[in-house]
Amino acid sequence: MFRIIKALIERREWFLLMDMKIELKRSLTFQGDIEQVRGHLSDLPALLKQFPKLDRLKELKPNAYEWTLHPIGAAGISHVVVYAADYSTDFSANRVSWVPVKGIGNASLHGYLECVPKGDVIELNVEISGQLRDMSIPLTLRLLAPAYIKKTFEILVDKFSVRLSEHFSR
Repeated sequence: MFRIIKALIERREWFLLMDMKIELKRSLTFQGDIEQVRGHLSDLPALLKQFPKLDRLKELKPNAYEWTLHPIGAAGISHVVVYAADYSTDFSANRVSWVPVKGIGNASLHGYLECVPKGDVIELNVEISGQLRDMSIPLTLRLLAPAYIKKTFEILVDKFSVRLSEHFSR
């Protein structure tokens, strides 16, 4: 409540701090060699840097990274996502999984990416779920904001999937 009042006083506008759940599943196929993909899975920073709007990737410890994205938004909605995750790689399943590091940032995201050989192509599956917290939304846009934010994240994850498939094909 205090944050809303402070925003009202400082900006002379009505803002609402909103939390939102995110659940996305994406799948695409690409031409590639699964052995080459396994080689790429060992370089986590190179994989993570394929995410669009990534501003900064900071290693916290081995296989744990803090992400900071460039501001995401338009039309009065702007949010800088900051979160951290612990990553694990299962080379036999061609899979990278992550879980949130508690207490860092304004988001808690977990998920995985996996590459499944399907004949002469590889299927890339990406699943991300979690929560974005403390998004400052103009009160007049509170009903439209969830759909806009969801669509924005869908576009980012779609671009991430395409960039990963291109990265794996190199």
